[in-house]
Amino acid sequence: MLFTKTKRRDVVDARHLLYYLCHVRPMRLVYIQEYMAENGYVIPHSSIHHGISQVKSKLESDVDYIETIESVLNEDEV
Repeated sequence: MLFTKTKRRDVVDARHLLYYLCHVRPMRLVYIQEYMAENGYVIPHSSIHHGISQVKSKLESDVDYIETIESVLNEDEV
C-alpha cells in the first residue's frame, strides 16, 4: 500500500513515517526518493521533505506518536 498512489490518510501517514525514519537513520532525500521509485512510487524531493516536516510537527504535540516512533527506533537497537 505504501507504494500506491492512494491519498488515504492511513497510507499517507505511514508513508510520511517511512520518510521520517529513513531521514533519522540518516538517509539522504535522494536515496529515499530512489527507493520509492524502485518500488513504483515516483515522488519529488519536496513531498518527501513535507512528509518529514509533518511527522516532526506531530512529534511536538502527540505523546502517543512520540512513544510509537521511539518504540520503532528502539527495536533497531536490540
